Amino acid sequence: MGGFDENVVHAEDHDLARRLKEHGYELTILKEPKITFSLRRLKREGTLNVLRKYAKATMHVFLKGPITQEIFEYQMGGHLYTKENQTKKRKALFKKQLKLIHSKIETYFKLLERKL
Repeated sequence: MGGFDENVVHAEDHDLARRLKEHGYELTILKEPKITFSLRRLKREGTLNVLRKYAKATMHVFLKGPITQEIFEYQMGGHLYTKENQTKKRKALFKKQLKLIHSKIETYFKLLERKL
């Protein structure tokens, strides 16, 4: 079968399952699958947004076939959630909040000077 088709950009597993079925392999759905599913994407993007993307991908596969062009943004990579990356994000957020606080303090003192 050649594994996953590198031209398929979304729902590669759907494409592989379809091709396996077309070549006579019998597929089954496990009644009690033992899988690990990360909730990071749901937390980051929001459950409804992710479900919308999954539904759009599924409909595309059923109605038009394999998805060979981007139809929505779907950034891959657990590397986005590493401790190092999270630390960088926290530092950037802290700097942003610090600038905002500094700006508010400056505004407060300017107003205070006007009143004096």
